[in-house]
Order: sequence, then structure tokens, then C-alpha cells
Amino acid sequence: MVVGLTNSRLRVLDEGLFMSNKPTFLGVGAMKSATTWLSECLRYHPEVYVSDVKEIHFFSRNWDKGFEWYCGHFNGVKQQKVIGEFSNTYVDDVEFCSRIKEKLGNIKIIICLRDPIDRLVSHYKYNYRVYPEAKNLPMKDIDVRMLEIISKEFPELLSRGLYTKAVRDYIDYFGRSNVLITFKEDIDESPKNELKRLYRFLEVDEAFEPDILNKKVSPGSVPRVFVLEKMRVRIYQIMHSVFPRVIVWVRRARVGELYRKLNKSNVTIGVTNDGRKWLKSYYKADVLSLEALTEKNLEKIWGSYPG
Repeated sequence: MVVGLTNSRLRVLDEGLFMSNKPTFLGVGAMKSATTWLSECLRYHPEVYVSDVKEIHFFSRNWDKGFEWYCGHFNGVKQQKVIGEFSNTYVDDVEFCSRIKEKLGNIKIIICLRDPIDRLVSHYKYNYRVYPEAKNLPMKDIDVRMLEIISKEFPELLSRGLYTKAVRDYIDYFGRSNVLITFKEDIDESPKNELKRLYRFLEVDEAFEPDILNKKVSPGSVPRVFVLEKMRVRIYQIMHSVFPRVIVWVRRARVGELYRKLNKSNVTIGVTNDGRKWLKSYYKADVLSLEALTEKNLEKIWGSYPG
């Protein structure tokens, strides 16, 4: 301990020792928009370190646990050039942008987007698998009556498809050059090109190709046996909080893929014509604003959201 330093300066020095490894990039969402695929492709890259726990949610749900707790998730960093994590709740509130800027500075931000209607359907199936209170929702194509129920009981299914404000907030806080926006539809069309674009953005070797380049990671589906799915979710929650490294091994061993094949039902969910018309109207203004902000032809990949 150095004599003559104030307590506040000592605290800063101590934090510096604890927090020498901290993120240089964050994936901030949106939910059900290929964030898991992107994070796993980055995890395979020798120049990139991704936290064992994919979604730490520090700047949103776990802020009170402290920055030292957060940086502890990156103690495994060795010679990697860039460090990061993905948490899809970081797009939920502009306050999280402020917290990230305060603690991490002007880092790189990755935002993953998807047609908001397709994203809602995937989120609908996710809620049905994970949350008991969602079991009241029927497993059939989503119509206007169901959308009215969703808007009252599960409003986040709708609101998470409103992207423009979050994208603008991150651009305002971190600068356009430090924000990469990816679209799931582009990833599906050309995963190799999109991954190269991501590697180039992070300034790592863009020639590297992970083994999972052309594989789907964590695709949305409806389970055949819900008891098994409930057990899987509970086991994952325990591993997530106690043995996060095990999750990495399970992913690399493709255990999840085998489980989904064994416990996937034949139930498919879409959107009825009246439901799609309702959703087009709901998302129209936001999609048009997003198109202007990103200068991306969204009609080409999402279809028409007429103005």
C-alpha cells in the first residue's frame, strides 16, 4: 500500500488491478436476432474473448452487483486482442448506454436486428418454452385476437421489435463509426460475408472461419415434451450461475443440437393475414424511421411496411 494516497485514489488503483480485462465491445441485442450465432462465431475466433456466460446483463439487471463482479467474468482472457459479451437487454433503456459509456468508454457496439414480425413469432415460442404464465397462449398462428392479449399480458413481445430509439441512442453515445448494425436476414443469406464484416469492424483476422459458420445456433422451436424442456431450462439456469464454463463445453459438444432434434415437435407458428396487417400497422412508423436512420433498404429484406 502506498503511503499518502487518499482512500478514493487507493480505490481507483485497486479497481485498476481488478479490472485490467474489461470489454472492448458489446453485443446489445435485439433478442431473437441471431445474437447467439454471432457470439458463438466470435467465441471461436483466436483473437476474440467472449465471456463464458453469454448474457451477463450487468448494465441492465445486475448493476447493483458492482463493476468488480462484472469484470470477474473476463478473468480468462489471455492473448486475445478484443474482449466482449452479448446481453440483449442493453437495448431496453437509454440509461444502459450511459452506464456502458461511464464504465467502458467509447467501445464498439454490435446491434443485431430482424424483421420485427418474425422476431415476435420467435419470441412468442421462446416465452411458451420458458415461462409458465405463457402456457395460456395457444400454439397456433397468431391472429388479431391473440395480439390484443399479447399487448396486454406480454407487451415486451411487441415493444422489443421497436428498434429505432435504441439504435439512435447508441449512435448518439458511441458514434456511428463505433456501432455495427447487422440484420439476421443478411446473415441467413450470406453468413460468410456478414461474419467478415463483423471481424473487420472489430479489427481481427477476417479470413478466419469458425466450424459453425453455416450452422444454426439455438433455433426457435416448440418442444414435444414440455417436462423435458422445463428440466433443460432449470439445468441451464443452474449452470449459468454456478458453472458457466460447462455451458461452453456443452455448446461445443453440440449437445443442444441433439436435444432439439429429439424434443422438437412438428408444431409450426406463423401469423394470420389479419394478424400480419395489424403488425404492419403497429411497426410501420418505426420501420420507416429505422430505414432513414440506417440508410438500409429494409423493404428488400423485410418486405413492405407501407407509409
